[in-house]
Amino acid sequence: MRSNTSDPDVTKYNATTRKTCFSRLIYLVNTRTNQVVRTAVVRMIVSSKNNIITSYPGAHCK
Repeated sequence: MRSNTSDPDVTKYNATTRKTCFSRLIYLVNTRTNQVVRTAVVRMIVSSKNNIITSYPGAHCK
């Protein structure tokens, strides 16, 4: 979660709801073979007071 907010691929702020969406592409690695098995985008919604509301896999923030 730290990398999602410190170095996101996409950031969008919604002034109406006063929430910020951060999204980032992550790499899922097989630790036995050290090969990338798959990639996934993780979205995180944060309140105006920097509290994490939710975090889930999905598409980049729009």
